[in-house]
Amino acid sequence: MSDYEQIVVGIQTILASAAAVSPESLEEFRQPYVDAVVDVNERLRECDNLLQKGLRSEAIQLCDGESDLLDAVRVLDFPERDVWAEFVRQFRLPAPPQLLIDIAADLNEAYDLEQPLSRLMRAHRLHALAGSSLHQRIEVMRKLSEADAGNPLWAADLREFEIARLEQLPPEIEAAKSAGNLQVVAALEKEVRAGHWLETPPETLVKKAAGAHTRLRQEKACSELVKIEVALNAAWTDFDVPEGRRWRAQWKSRLTLAGLPSSDPLLERAAPALEWLDDQDQQEQDQAEHAAAIAGLERALDENAPREQLERLYHAAARFEEWGVSETLERRLSERLRYLEEKEKRQRRLVVIGVLAVMLLAAGATGAGVYFQTRSATVAKHVATLENRIAGKHFAEAGRYANDLKASNLAAYQSPDFQAALSELRQLQTAEESRRQRFDAALAQAEQWLDEGAVASVQDAILLLNKTKKELANGDDELRDIESLEGRLRSKLNELDATEETQIRERLLDLARRSDLADPTDQRALAKLLQEAKLLLNRSRKYPELRDMAQGMRNNIEGMEERRQELLRIEAALQKVTASLGNHDRYVAALRAFANEFPGTSRANAFDQILAAETNLWQGYSRWLALVGELTRQPVTEQTSAAAAALVRKAAELEEQFGRFPLNNTLDTLLDYLKTVAQRSGESGVGESGVGIVDEIRGILEKTQIRDLYVVYTGGRKYYTRKEPRITNNIVVFEAVTDTKLVKTKEYRLPKTAISAEQPRSRVRVKEFNWQSPQQTFRALMTDNLDDLESRKTSWEKTFALALWTLTTDMGEKNPSFKMDPLLKIQLAAVLLKKGCRGSAVLAKIFGPDLAELEKGRFNDAANWFNPEDQAGRVASEQAQVIMNKLTVLTQPAKGVAAEINRGLAALASPNFGPRYQWVGWLRRDTRDQWRCPVSAPPAQGATAYLLLNAGGDEGGDEGGMGRFTPIGTFSGSRLNLAPDASGSLKEGRIVYIEQLR
Repeated sequence: MSDYEQIVVGIQTILASAAAVSPESLEEFRQPYVDAVVDVNERLRECDNLLQKGLRSEAIQLCDGESDLLDAVRVLDFPERDVWAEFVRQFRLPAPPQLLIDIAADLNEAYDLEQPLSRLMRAHRLHALAGSSLHQRIEVMRKLSEADAGNPLWAADLREFEIARLEQLPPEIEAAKSAGNLQVVAALEKEVRAGHWLETPPETLVKKAAGAHTRLRQEKACSELVKIEVALNAAWTDFDVPEGRRWRAQWKSRLTLAGLPSSDPLLERAAPALEWLDDQDQQEQDQAEHAAAIAGLERALDENAPREQLERLYHAAARFEEWGVSETLERRLSERLRYLEEKEKRQRRLVVIGVLAVMLLAAGATGAGVYFQTRSATVAKHVATLENRIAGKHFAEAGRYANDLKASNLAAYQSPDFQAALSELRQLQTAEESRRQRFDAALAQAEQWLDEGAVASVQDAILLLNKTKKELANGDDELRDIESLEGRLRSKLNELDATEETQIRERLLDLARRSDLADPTDQRALAKLLQEAKLLLNRSRKYPELRDMAQGMRNNIEGMEERRQELLRIEAALQKVTASLGNHDRYVAALRAFANEFPGTSRANAFDQILAAETNLWQGYSRWLALVGELTRQPVTEQTSAAAAALVRKAAELEEQFGRFPLNNTLDTLLDYLKTVAQRSGESGVGESGVGIVDEIRGILEKTQIRDLYVVYTGGRKYYTRKEPRITNNIVVFEAVTDTKLVKTKEYRLPKTAISAEQPRSRVRVKEFNWQSPQQTFRALMTDNLDDLESRKTSWEKTFALALWTLTTDMGEKNPSFKMDPLLKIQLAAVLLKKGCRGSAVLAKIFGPDLAELEKGRFNDAANWFNPEDQAGRVASEQAQVIMNKLTVLTQPAKGVAAEINRGLAALASPNFGPRYQWVGWLRRDTRDQWRCPVSAPPAQGATAYLLLNAGGDEGGDEGGMGRFTPIGTFSGSRLNLAPDASGSLKEGRIVYIEQLR
């Protein structure tokens, strides 16, 4: 149950409860509900703003967001909402705000409008990702504009694209014209003449395209006519009439396009062959007419046509003297004409006999004459009756009449005239029987083909019936039989056509669906789809709508094949990018190579933007990581001054070129320490005037008041002399310095017994006393320590800590004679602290307070501490001792200081840089517009993927900063599973990192 549902259920529970409600329980659900409505309304307003701007897809994407916005509206708009508002008012609390239901309704409508556009939008995105030509993208946008007519952005974008396309067309037309590419020029003319432009192409552009098309057609037709003329004359030479006619058809089709003048030599060369073909045509036409005349004559003879028709048909056949009429046909014709002539004679004779009979009867002829005349008239009457029935094609009735006559009047039946007519009847009956058999067979065959139910069979049956109607049908009954069967055949054909049309339509729709789902890189699948499209195109040619659909499908699949080739090129270029992973120079070169090979595409533009904005980011992190590796391999506490100076310079160069290291402050700590290390020796060239700290200290130790002063302890006082005292006859003679410049002296002669017991004894037998001053002793110790430091026998920190401890504690108070004057001691302590801290950040951290104390301490460092009788010098020494007593080396145990130094050095020797990141892959989209991350090797299961982004976002980093690592998902093998909130950081070409395993 979602949070919103829980809130609403709580409200409904309160409303359904009969018990009194406390303000606390009311408030438990009232305010969360108000907050929920406010949050949902805010999201609805954002979606509405996008809808108002025509950004419907973006509005739907925002609506789908982290949670379904419309589902949230449904939950919050619960039925008891008005009751709840009244209930809340009873407690004098404000009613919850109204939900923006109207906007939710608009969003719901937007979903309904968006669904039909998904296919077009997918094509639009695919063309955009592939960087397709403007012509292709404009065609898709026009369909989108028609399908989404309520969105004004499509028209605006389409107009911009058309303007850009119109700028492309003139050079494209000129280039195609120069290259002689007729197909391209024809397509360009068709494009500019299309009537669906928002930005009407200029008339000059239309004329330019038409002119280029006409010119190329003429040039192509002329070049083809030259080849055809050669082939025509070759066919003439070989007397190959079919080949000649084939070339003549092509000659005529090209001749119209070529527009050759009548005087062109090409026409003269082709004229003889064309005339020869005309003669062949005339000859074949004469043969056909002759054959038709012969067939007509034969058919007329079969059908007992009258004399006039037979003579006309004969003359039509005989006019072709070359072929004439065959002897057999002439003999049949002669016999028929002779029969007709005899028949006419008989009829005329019968008429005469009839007239004579009447005359004889009228004249009262003798009984015999009357008999013969009467007999002849009777025969003629029977013959005429039989021939009339024959002429009317009543053959059965004629046969019955003859049989009846044979039974009733054998003499008339056996008369020559009646037998001649009877012979003709028998011939005609035989012919009729044969015709009827062929007629019945034709109808039976047609019935059989109808039963088969195949389109080809039904079509053959219709053709057979047409032929039967013309050649065999006799009488209305037979015509009605043919028409009835023909009607059934056409009904069956219509039924089959409808079934076939439905099947083709379904297969086309299925093919379209499979084309949409097809992998554009699968060559075998595309070849299979194209083969099926060609087959459906052939089957659909008699259905104009389906034919257009099939042609469009074929064009679309052929376009997919072209797109596949393009995708293969794109994929090959992208594989080069993947192959360059791990090498920044090769990676940058591979991205640039892609952008140059596919200029103007969205991916190339993205690569250009990424290269411009983030190349330094990647290279900088790699260079910083290399520096971190150097610091990890050899601890900074073991670096020489020269090596430290080199590392510091390298870090400064990296920061100047790329910005600060994008991890934690550990590197800053190490670099601060290395900067102090670099100043220790003059070989680094970093110290003051090229002199290292060690040399500076050695120089200080060579000063006169440290190196050249000896001390005499007497009477509780210390006298300093630049030469060792002499002892003569137990008298100690020395010249004590009395001024700070060590120039003025005062000679003292003291008995040896006046020398204090604190005066050290000499370890050399020839000498009784050791006149060395404490500073000379400290100088010797410090010199040895510096030698050990330079030979790397000891560390800087330990050397200076020991020196300070030795100095400030008078060698741990184990040697009472080692009591340096506080004023000199504090001056040396200040020098050692300053120099030691300048050479070590660890010391600076520990002894920083001591330096501050010495800087603010008030004492007269110019006082004359050399002269024990100088009151000001004694006061200054006392003040110096007070300050000395506050120093760390005196207030903290030596072991504690040593432990703190060890902790500081240990932290530097094993620094924690936090996570370090390894480059494993890069971001790209696949052919289905899904994000992918090709990798150099599969990361560990569940490894988090990171992007290195500018610290200030895509527009640039923050001042001095290099970047920040942002998680975008996790790896499952080689597959990157993106986090829901990662979309804002995803750009093609960006490098993907994982955390290094250490």
